[in-house]
Amino acid sequence: MLCQAQESWLANLSRENDVYDNQHEFLLVSEVFSLVTIILVAFVANVSIITAIQRNSRLRRHHYHLLILNLNITDLCLCVGSMLFSLVDLVYEGYLLCYPVLCRINGMVSLMASFGSFSAVALISIYRCLIIVSERRIRIRRCHVIAMITFGWSVTLLMSIPPTIGVTAPIQYSHGTHHCSPSWQDSRAYYTMSLVLGYCVTLPTMVTSYGLIVLKVKRSSQRIRELRDRETKMSTEFNSSLAASKQQYKTAAIVSSGNTSSSPRIDRCINTTSDSQERHMEEEIEGETSSISAEETISYTAERKRHEYRRQQKQVAFTGMLLVLTTTVCWSPYMVVQGCKITSRPGHAMETFAMWLAYLNAALDPIIYSMFDRQFRQIFDRHLHKIHSGCSCCCRQM
Repeated sequence: MLCQAQESWLANLSRENDVYDNQHEFLLVSEVFSLVTIILVAFVANVSIITAIQRNSRLRRHHYHLLILNLNITDLCLCVGSMLFSLVDLVYEGYLLCYPVLCRINGMVSLMASFGSFSAVALISIYRCLIIVSERRIRIRRCHVIAMITFGWSVTLLMSIPPTIGVTAPIQYSHGTHHCSPSWQDSRAYYTMSLVLGYCVTLPTMVTSYGLIVLKVKRSSQRIRELRDRETKMSTEFNSSLAASKQQYKTAAIVSSGNTSSSPRIDRCINTTSDSQERHMEEEIEGETSSISAEETISYTAERKRHEYRRQQKQVAFTGMLLVLTTTVCWSPYMVVQGCKITSRPGHAMETFAMWLAYLNAALDPIIYSMFDRQFRQIFDRHLHKIHSGCSCCCRQM
């Protein structure tokens, strides 16, 4: 049953001169299939990480995972509060026009999830930069992390409330995005402010933070190489001095044994002295050898720790660069298309593709974080092993 607003909208749409692309069966099927895939991946990935953090006490105690949990919650809100509305609109087009309050709620949740995702990613980059660059000299407590999250949500609310109450860029139904969103073409100031917040504040913050991490990784690698060269030089000098000491003891023993005398008593004294010198030499050599082994063990352990720390820093830097890339690629087409709506009218397929690509970012964020986090990988491997074992037992019973 169509309401009056929906009927008039469909009538105006049918009278337009351009072809209504969404009526094409292939385009409709591709839109539904792609959106369903994005929803499933985003929902499963975000719920899995939220569940893993809540069930694992070690993950809950780590301050960094509070920021990850904040990001997963915003992505899950985008999945439930925006993607599902778009999916329903693909089947029942324009249904949100019949429910103005629901449309306004949908638009507010979409805005909060979008701005919240940007702020969450920026806060994660700032936290990582402070921890790695300062080499943990700056102690970040749990209250500090909560304050960071509160600040991010405060900015999100400040950007989401004006369109919701109709002060600027009022929320209205958009056929291209298949959900309710701000009327960007009605308020260039709000569009410019959103663009500045996303691309002049968030992305530069991420680039600067991870850039500092990359510089820190390079300096750490250079310092490790210098320490390794110094240890190699010290080990070479010690080995050469040890070889010289051995040669001196051997020379002294030969000289002592060569000074023979006709008196048997003197010979016995010389032999006794020579034997005692040899035993003394062997004891010193054994002591020096054991000290070398202990130093080599300590050096090997320190080298492994330095290598592990450098590997973690490189992994953080690579993850950060990947996040900057995915955020830019996923959200830039949407902002460009919405900017074009101010002066022209982009095609329906282009607008839908840009919206779907922005949705994809909510699925990529948890995958990137879980894939490059060793603790999450161990938890997922353990769960997958349990699932595989359960399936194998069921198959054997059948």
